[in-house]
Amino acid sequence: MLSRLLASSLLILAAGSASAAPFYQQHGHWTVMAAGPAACLAINRPPEEFNAAPFNSLSIRQRRGALPVLQIFVWPDLFKPGEAATLAITIGGTRIDLPARTFDSYGLETGALPAELIARLRDGRSAEVVICAADAAVRHFSAGGGPRRARRL
Repeated sequence: MLSRLLASSLLILAAGSASAAPFYQQHGHWTVMAAGPAACLAINRPPEEFNAAPFNSLSIRQRRGALPVLQIFVWPDLFKPGEAATLAITIGGTRIDLPARTFDSYGLETGALPAELIARLRDGRSAEVVICAADAAVRHFSAGGGPRRARRL
């Protein structure tokens, strides 16, 4: 189920970003929607919760003409904006490390997602994300919700 959801989300993101028409669809914990006229977004929380407090969530965002990126939202004041970080994503027992950069005290974003990761998301049943950043907690996320545990480095 998760693999079909992630695959359809990526397909919708790829196709939807080319369209200016509004789009909104919910699949269990996931919401796939237009994020303005030039981007699509898949988030693992309902938009009303995400808009009120975007913490403990993740999203896949694709802007028109660009490859998808992964955004992770954690607790406020965990990061310093502009900090380098690493996301360790494990899917089906395979770990892929991605460089990321914090964009605020509570969020970070990867560069374009590599084809290997997109293929694993398409075929995987679950995903775990571990955030490693200087002077920040290590956070573990599952694709279905918020953090499972946290510990200081």
